[in-house]
Amino acid sequence: VALGGTMENKVSQIIWQKFFTNFLQSPSTTFFETRRTGTPELIVNPKSNQSVPADRLPLRWMYPNDEINYNSDNVNEALQRQFGGSDTFIGEMWILK
Repeated sequence: VALGGTMENKVSQIIWQKFFTNFLQSPSTTFFETRRTGTPELIVNPKSNQSVPADRLPLRWMYPNDEINYNSDNVNEALQRQFGGSDTFIGEMWILK
């Protein structure tokens, strides 16, 4: 890959290459890297987005059903402490605040 432009542009090109490499191999890595870096800047379609508000992308994974079924006391306590009791994918995690 021949990088060009400003340093910011070069970093963006590297992040894009990482995005392409991981896209089909490791979707969770792609999700977290996009959230962390903001690259690529994804376009949100409010008509098909399940987030509330519909113009935002998910910020976190929700707790899996097995965790809720087998560890509900701790899950509920964590949800209350971190997200006001709501297990939604737009809850802002402490690391993003």
